[in-house]
Amino acid sequence: MLGIQLQQPINDVVSLLYRMQNEAKGKITQNVLGKHETLAVQSVFDVLGTITWKSFVNSRLPLLKLPENVHSTLFAIIDNFSIHILSENIILR
Repeated sequence: MLGIQLQQPINDVVSLLYRMQNEAKGKITQNVLGKHETLAVQSVFDVLGTITWKSFVNSRLPLLKLPENVHSTLFAIIDNFSIHILSENIILR
């Protein structure tokens, strides 16, 4: 979703998120030229309303660094769980 909003490839979005994290921690100086991108990222997470970009970078983004077989298995489980939850909600309504 961020890649679409920012019109950038996933690798660039991941780099942006880590750069934002480093800026927030004061590890690097803020990049004025990237302010538009930062606001766009914050806007996407505000609309989603379920997690902040900082929490996403800390808890979810590291999952991309897992080995491919673990990564594929994990996301298959997440997809199955999501489908189950959606079907449960539809049935309960």
